[in-house]
Amino acid sequence: MKTIFWLAVTLESAGLVYFIRKAWLLLRADQRYVYPEYYRQVFYPILVLSILLIASLLIKYYFHSDRPATFVALLPVIMLVLALVGIIVGTILVGGKWH
Repeated sequence: MKTIFWLAVTLESAGLVYFIRKAWLLLRADQRYVYPEYYRQVFYPILVLSILLIASLLIKYYFHSDRPATFVALLPVIMLVLALVGIIVGTILVGGKWH
């Protein structure tokens, strides 16, 4: 569980650093050509990844529970799997026709 937890925390941290770098480049860009939609595409992932990272580390070190911290750190992966299963089931239900 420890290896999985630290792998998930490392990937979340890498994603957070990527979006922070994008936000930094966006803030340094010419503001005449930057639209509010660009800010939303950057700041929402920063907010979500920060909350997940802080929550998983808080659960691990403040509450001293490894398993719930691992599940919180793996929430993006769990949501991805559920979304893929939903897409597959939805495709089967419509008969594989998208038109």
